[in-house]
Formats: sequence, C-alpha cells, structure tokens
Amino acid sequence: MTLGQRAFAYTTAGICALVATWIASGWYHERYMLGANLTDSLPQHLFLVKKGERPAPGDFIAFAVSGNARQYPAGTVFIKVAVAVGGAKVEHRNGHAFVDGIDRGIIKTIDRKGQPLAEGRTGVIPEGAYYVWTPHSDSYDSRYSDIGFPGQDSGLVGKAYAIF
Repeated sequence: MTLGQRAFAYTTAGICALVATWIASGWYHERYMLGANLTDSLPQHLFLVKKGERPAPGDFIAFAVSGNARQYPAGTVFIKVAVAVGGAKVEHRNGHAFVDGIDRGIIKTIDRKGQPLAEGRTGVIPEGAYYVWTPHSDSYDSRYSDIGFPGQDSGLVGKAYAIF
C-alpha cells in the first residue's frame, strides 16, 4: 500500500469514526442525516444533510420523492443540484429543458429500462420550490413530471454537503 493509499484509508476511517460518534448522539438525528447517492448521476456518493436548511442555486439539495417516482418508494431521499428557485422560468424546446435560458439537457421519452417518461412542468417555478438537476444524461430530475419542483411543502429535506 502506498503512502497516499494509507493516508486515504486513515482519513476515511477517521471520518467514519467521527460520523459514527455523531450519529450515536441523539442531537444529530434532529438536525442532520446522512444521504447517499447510489447512482452515477453525481461524482459524490455520501452527503451530510442539514435538515430544514434551504439551499441556494448551485447547492446540493435533499428532497423526498412522492409515491409516483417509478420504483422508488414514497419518502426516498434524492440528492441533486438546486439549479433554480421560485421565480425562474422553465421552458421545453426541441426536446431540451431550459431554465432561465440555460440548456439543462435532453428530455428523454423513455428511461434505461424502456419505460415511458413524462416531461416535467414548464412555466415559472413557484415560490419556495426548486428546479433540481444533475448533469448526467440519465438523471431523474425536474425534467420529468414524477420529480417536478420539490419545495418546502412538497418534499424538501434540506441542504446537502458532499463528504465524498
């Protein structure tokens, strides 16, 4: 094992020990949770979520999906990037989603399993809601109606911070 590999292993073990200690305290559960990204939609896979903290555009956001999110049970927590907030304009043109004029990618009609996908909403994002997205072409995000515009009254968990 190289010096760099040992340093990474020790750092990872230290972080895990710190997180385990923090989780063991009841205080943690009231204000924080750990979130995981189990797909390749983001390069990060483990997140600390501060419950109730409202993310700004560009921050990671944790939100719970409703029961209509494909194979995901209601309450499953997703982590995406909050690219826009209430007041931003969403348009669909030529099979692409645009948020305030910025192309946020192709809107696919079927998922990787061949199941149909319904386009997400267009128009002005409601106050207190977010347009969530990741740059991955197969990201299941606000481009699709099942995800929509998460907000404080519809699934917002909090702001997520990447750990690794």
